[in-house]
Amino acid sequence: MTRNALAYSPNGKGRPLHDTAASAPKSAIATAKKAGGFVWIGLEDPDEKEMADLAERLELHPLPTLDATTGKQQPKIQSYDQHLFVVMWLLHRSPQSRLRVGELFMFIRDGLLVTVQRDMRGHPVDVPQILEATETSLHAGSVGALYGVMANIANTYSDLASDVEKDLEHLEHQVFDQNEKDDGAMIYRLRQELGKLQRAVSSFAKALETSRDRLDKLAIGNKALEPYLRDLLDDLAGTAQLVSDQGSALDGVVSSHENNVASQQNDDTRKISAFAALLSVPTVIAGLYGMNFKNLPGVNWTFGWESVAAAVIILDVVMFINFKRRHWL
Repeated sequence: MTRNALAYSPNGKGRPLHDTAASAPKSAIATAKKAGGFVWIGLEDPDEKEMADLAERLELHPLPTLDATTGKQQPKIQSYDQHLFVVMWLLHRSPQSRLRVGELFMFIRDGLLVTVQRDMRGHPVDVPQILEATETSLHAGSVGALYGVMANIANTYSDLASDVEKDLEHLEHQVFDQNEKDDGAMIYRLRQELGKLQRAVSSFAKALETSRDRLDKLAIGNKALEPYLRDLLDDLAGTAQLVSDQGSALDGVVSSHENNVASQQNDDTRKISAFAALLSVPTVIAGLYGMNFKNLPGVNWTFGWESVAAAVIILDVVMFINFKRRHWL
C-alpha cells in the first residue's frame, strides 16, 4: 500500500505532513480548518488492517470503509453523519490498449479529503497534481478539492468518449463501404469499452444529480463553487447522452457487420457449391466408365477418350457460364 498526506492552505499550496501528523492527523486537520484549508490523505490498494486503522483514526463510518476495503462498487454518492462518501470508476488504457476499470473512493468532510484508489495497476491518478491544477476552487476547502478531482475524472470520461467517436466513425466507414473489410475484433472491443464507459458515466451522473442537495450543504458559505458544481453536472449529463447515442450507433454498426458476415458466408457457400458442381461432372463420368460395363458409349471408338473429355469440358463450361450469370462465381 502507498499512503500520502498533504496539508493544503487556502491558496491551493500543499505541504507534506511530518510523520507524527500523518499518523495522528486530527490535530493537523484542526489546524488546516482553522486556516481555511484542509488535509488530504491518499491510499493505494490498502488491505483490511490498514483501512480499519485509518477509519479508527479519522472516525470513518464502517459501511463505506468496508466498501473501500473490498472494492467492486458501483459509482455512487452517500451521506453519513461523519462525512460524505463518493465512489467513481477510474478508466485507463493498459499497455495492450485495453480499457481497464479502477476505483476511487473518497471520504469528505470539512477540513479532510481521503482518497483510496484500487486496481489501477501501477497507473494511479495523481491527486496532488489535480489539486494544484484546481487552485481557484481550493478556496472552498475539501469540497472544492472534491470538485477538482471529480471534474478531472469527468474530463477523462469526455476524452474517452471523443476517442470512441473517432473509432466509431472509422467502423461506420468500414461496414457501409463494400470496398472495405470489416474489423470484427475492433467492433467488439469498442462495444466492450463503450459499455464500461457508459456504466461509469451514467451511474455517476445519476448519483450526482440525486446528491446535489448534499453537495450544496457542504458548499455553504462558498457561493463561488456552486456554478462549478452545476457545470460539472451538465458536463456529465452531456457525456452520458453522447455515450448513449454512441451505443445506439454502435448497435447499428454491429447489426450491419453481422449482415455483412452473413452475406459473405452466403457468397462463400454459393462459390463452394458451384465449384463442387463443376467437379462433380468429371467425377460422375469417370465413375461410370470405371465400372467396366460392356457396351459403354465410346469405349470402342477410335476417338472415344477425346470425345468423353470434350463432353466433360463442354458441360463444365456451360455450367460455369450459368453460375457466372447467377453471380455464384
